[in-house]
Amino acid sequence: MKTINLAIIGAGGYGDYCLGLLERFVDPESYRLVAAIDPFYEKIPRYTQLTAQGVPMYRTPEEFFAASSAELVLIASPIHLHKEQCLLALRHGAHVLCEKPLAPILQDALDIRAAVSASGRKLGVGFQMSFCDPIQNLKRDIQAGLLGAPKSLRTYVSWQRYDSYYNSPWRGHIQDAQGHWVLDSILTNATAHYLHNTCFVLGDRFDTAAMPQSLAVELYNGKGIETFDTAFVSGKFASGCDFFLALTHSGDRNVDPILQYTFEHAVVTASGNDDSAEIIATFDDGSTKNYGAALGEYHVAQKLRTMIAVAADPSVEVPCTPDTVLPHLTMCNAIFDQADVYPLPAWSTFPRRNPVCLCAAWPTMPGPAFKPGNCLPNAVLTGRIARPTSDWKGIMLFPANDSAKKRRYTYDSYLHCRKLRPCSHRHPRTPPFAASGNCRLVPHVDR
Repeated sequence: MKTINLAIIGAGGYGDYCLGLLERFVDPESYRLVAAIDPFYEKIPRYTQLTAQGVPMYRTPEEFFAASSAELVLIASPIHLHKEQCLLALRHGAHVLCEKPLAPILQDALDIRAAVSASGRKLGVGFQMSFCDPIQNLKRDIQAGLLGAPKSLRTYVSWQRYDSYYNSPWRGHIQDAQGHWVLDSILTNATAHYLHNTCFVLGDRFDTAAMPQSLAVELYNGKGIETFDTAFVSGKFASGCDFFLALTHSGDRNVDPILQYTFEHAVVTASGNDDSAEIIATFDDGSTKNYGAALGEYHVAQKLRTMIAVAADPSVEVPCTPDTVLPHLTMCNAIFDQADVYPLPAWSTFPRRNPVCLCAAWPTMPGPAFKPGNCLPNAVLTGRIARPTSDWKGIMLFPANDSAKKRRYTYDSYLHCRKLRPCSHRHPRTPPFAASGNCRLVPHVDR
């Protein structure tokens, strides 16, 4: 087996997590770590370990490429640095694995795609669910019609993020201090996998994702950040299949991802965030098919194993490329371009006796649906799920100050609430997308 030279850009944070995956789940004979690149490499968690192993350290990618080379570059740096680092690695003849999102804006992704084509190298985007066998096998069965026509795709995630998480020059920001687009949010960062996977599983080829025809969103800010930490996203594909995602970083607890994909002849479910979270299809006749766990760390590491294999043999196919991620990025750009963000909620506005429901309904309840014209300013959950039951599970949302007293919101006063007021600031509109005429295919719901 060929051993390839691997360099990592951004060796702290998520890059450190990737180094751990390499150590535990990747054949050590398949790669050689030739560089850890980080402007503050003395502070990375594995500094002592990597130094003892003799791994060279560099502060910038330019410094590394001036002194050495690599067959594969792993980019795990902040979002706004991805484009230039991808272009640099490609110019120096390296294959690239870039963490998601590929870029903040669609035009940047299109520029990267052009550079990939010109370089003759391959670039994978780190949406790990697209790389793993369980999702790939599910996608093949969908394409073959084994499950019947897709009807509805639902995803629910509550991952806590505290104030310290946003103590960063880019997390939760629209732009960095130098004015570069970042557009970090719950839809582009931590839970981006689930919005992307909604499109990916309906793609008509191994490496494609479906583009929605319509999109409606509710965005909320509970953390005092520039963007949003809670999102309800609803839309529909050309096939007639609808989708819904309820995602928050402002929950009172972690609720691992819950997926419920409904097809004409089967319901596909998964729950959890480890190797026990198996993807199971239950068919109309009661039979089941277990695709295996797609969310455990072994499967996260599949993107690393795949791209190492690509660097050793460029004929290996990459399931998630710049083309594959365009639907996800198009949706995110359209959301930033057109949607307003509302506070969670303005505490002085809502009397304690009349709370506002901002909770997601879990699969034990009838499926959430958006409907314009209800009491909230944008599209909202319909009244048919407005009454809690004994098996109801919700997410308790709380304000920016993590120490503030948390108050639970229930559905019983949902239809009687007052309209939320927009945040005092408005997002600066993202720049014109010169080559992105599809961006406005997914307009925000009329208010």
